[in-house]
Amino acid sequence: MARPKNLTPTYRLHKPSGTARCWVGGAWLNLGNYNSPESRAEHGRVVAELAVAAAPRPPHAPAAPATGFTDVTVNEILLGFLRHAAAHYRRPDGTPANEVAQYKQTLRLVCELYGHTLAREFGPLALKALRQKMIDAQWSRKLINQRIGRVRRVFKWAVENELLDVSVLQALATVPGLQEGRTAARETAPVEPVAEEHVTATLPFLRPAVAAMVRVQFLTGMRPGEVCHLRPFDIDTSGPVWLFRPVQYKTRHRSVCRVRVTGDGTSRADRVWSFPWHPRNRVGTTEANCENRRRRHRPCPPITTANPRAPTPNRARVPHRPKPRSPYRTSCAITQERSCCTQ
Repeated sequence: MARPKNLTPTYRLHKPSGTARCWVGGAWLNLGNYNSPESRAEHGRVVAELAVAAAPRPPHAPAAPATGFTDVTVNEILLGFLRHAAAHYRRPDGTPANEVAQYKQTLRLVCELYGHTLAREFGPLALKALRQKMIDAQWSRKLINQRIGRVRRVFKWAVENELLDVSVLQALATVPGLQEGRTAARETAPVEPVAEEHVTATLPFLRPAVAAMVRVQFLTGMRPGEVCHLRPFDIDTSGPVWLFRPVQYKTRHRSVCRVRVTGDGTSRADRVWSFPWHPRNRVGTTEANCENRRRRHRPCPPITTANPRAPTPNRARVPHRPKPRSPYRTSCAITQERSCCTQ
């Protein structure tokens, strides 16, 4: 197995000159006299900057040049940002958030249109052309505004890491968002709550676990992800009002506290707290028991021409037939028998 590459520049001695140097950005960087406090401090500065930089900068380039930025392409900017997003947009348990997939869908169109161009040439007209492509693809107005904002954040990250001049970001900020009724972008109908009579009429056709989840969500206003991860010991039943504080929720990274009122011990919400969908519940129902119950109550499909071997309760069991011998084994047996007869 190959040794992993060391990304930290090593403090080295140049014997002919007696100076210290390190390899940065494809060239040697002179640090000063070897083992002097100044050279050690300069090496520490270089290591600290490379630890937070998105891409190694050539040693002769200044830390914050006013002009003459590296001619990076849009593809290089997108690749560096996706690496940053994969490490930044994560939940507290370490799993990647959905924002990473949203960025990939947005940047795929940017890569197709402007991936080969220089990033410093990506201006307001390019952003408007990208927005028009989204309109032609029949994306909704709100979705287009969200994804144009993601494109701006990509270039903001590039300016933050000194890959682009700040003038590029300032120029992109001049492009306003699409306004309702003043654009050809598609408008979507507002999402309204489901009527209670529709929920009540659907419950008899659901499995017990799903029906209980729907009742809990309807009575408490939980999100689908919260009710799927709900556990009995997550509910605080010490007070007169029961409180549920989810471990993971949508706005946790903004330090927003989310508390749900689940019941007071006497309301109708308490009649659905059997948790049949979760393996760790207080009625002893396990995940395997839920699956076995679902299979027992599953109706058998009818026998049709498309499904001639559908399972039925009275179907006769097919007797076991021995597996036929392979042609190779058969030929070996015949050859052995002939050789015995010849002898």
